[in-house]
Amino acid sequence: MSLPSPARVASISDDRTIKIWDLSRQEVVKVLWGHTAEINCAAIAADGYSLVSGGDDRTVRIWRLDSEGAPVVLRGHSSRVVAVAASATGRVISVSADGVARLWTGEPNWESRILRWRPEGVRSVTFTRDGNMVIAAADDSNVHVWNCASESEGVLEGHSDWVNCVSATPDGRYVLSGSDDSTLKLWDLSRMLTTTTPRDHSDRVRAVVVTGDGSTVLSTSDDHTLRIWDVSSKAVRKILRNQHHWLLTCTADPPKVVSSGSSGSCYVWDLATEQELQRFTRHHDRVRSLAITPCGKRIVSGGDDSTIRVWEIDSGRQLLKIQLERQWPRSIGVTPDSRFAVTAAETSTLKLWDLETGEEVRSFRGHTARVNSVLVTYGGRIVVSASDDLSLRAWDLATCDLVQVMTGHHAKVNSVAALPGGKLIVSASDDCRLGVWDIMSGRLIAMFTVESPVLTCAVISAAVEIVAGDRSGLVHFFEFQDNISESSSPGTRS
Repeated sequence: MSLPSPARVASISDDRTIKIWDLSRQEVVKVLWGHTAEINCAAIAADGYSLVSGGDDRTVRIWRLDSEGAPVVLRGHSSRVVAVAASATGRVISVSADGVARLWTGEPNWESRILRWRPEGVRSVTFTRDGNMVIAAADDSNVHVWNCASESEGVLEGHSDWVNCVSATPDGRYVLSGSDDSTLKLWDLSRMLTTTTPRDHSDRVRAVVVTGDGSTVLSTSDDHTLRIWDVSSKAVRKILRNQHHWLLTCTADPPKVVSSGSSGSCYVWDLATEQELQRFTRHHDRVRSLAITPCGKRIVSGGDDSTIRVWEIDSGRQLLKIQLERQWPRSIGVTPDSRFAVTAAETSTLKLWDLETGEEVRSFRGHTARVNSVLVTYGGRIVVSASDDLSLRAWDLATCDLVQVMTGHHAKVNSVAALPGGKLIVSASDDCRLGVWDIMSGRLIAMFTVESPVLTCAVISAAVEIVAGDRSGLVHFFEFQDNISESSSPGTRS
């Protein structure tokens, strides 16, 4: 801990002492004795003349650094004290290993009250400058924020391992956290999640999809839940449990959700009522890929039964079946006129199909490993593919000519989505990164890094935001602060 005095720091130790060091002379200038067990935490008060400490002796002690008097001893905890902080407004917060948080006020007599907040696994705490918020780093991989006035908790989620330390900026707007996941994160408190609803999945995220109006995101996971997110608040609006959806897509208007899982069936259901509207059951094995035609009237599905099937949404009728030879379509992209579909299968070759006749129109060859994701963008003129060969490729739909090869990922690329206008795309990769690319120049515009392989991504067109799901179960939101057609400066939301 640094002190306001020139070149002085304080240190705590298991030897039950606090030492004040003069860095210029490289020597100890003061030793504070009093704790009867190991000291776990300490903090400097805003005036620079007081130090607060907490230890295994279950006490909080307040020391004056400008005098030789005995410390004030605050008792009340029934377990070892693991974190303390002092605010500029004269408040002290202490948290013990049993999750009890005490707020101390009223110097010099110091009275405490136990907060309704019961944080677990706290490793450090701090105040915002006004003393109204207590921020805690915890071993649940989250940063917890307690509002002392409203007695409500907010959660900042995004780390993938223990959070060890936190600090608030002087203006009280941002929080900086450090974690065992080897990252520092800067958080905007104005965008903090303020809900007690569990936010992220507990297992890998299989799919994320955005509703046509851009107000809602759906995510599905191996934890057998489907989560409905409010885009504006980034909060989970509702959790649907006992769900087994591996694939999701949405119609534009009216908003309907199309989903599928391991059973081989596809379902159309109403998002508002959660009622099933239609079921398609002709696939004989798992459905691996789903797409809705831009006209909104048909569904294209690809399954492990080596078929591509076209369905009419309103009637549930199968309109077309394309039998493949030992191919399992992993991804489907449909042209804007709803007439053609590009498929990525278990091979390195893409194929273009006529959805009226079922005939193969042409093939796109160039990848050297399996293709995982494909889309049609740039007004229907460009096909973009993402592959296990670590690359993305842009193709001319009409000629099959290779337009660009985009390299920069260090592991397989799992998913690709187009940003508004179709010139920029976003890719999700096992290298724990999302890339934003210009498909015509092949230039990497921006790269976002998370702590787990990114499995799926989608774009919220209205807000120019990216949503992504990773293997650990986290759902991430990223936004561009500037015009994406001109700028490469991104911003993020966690």
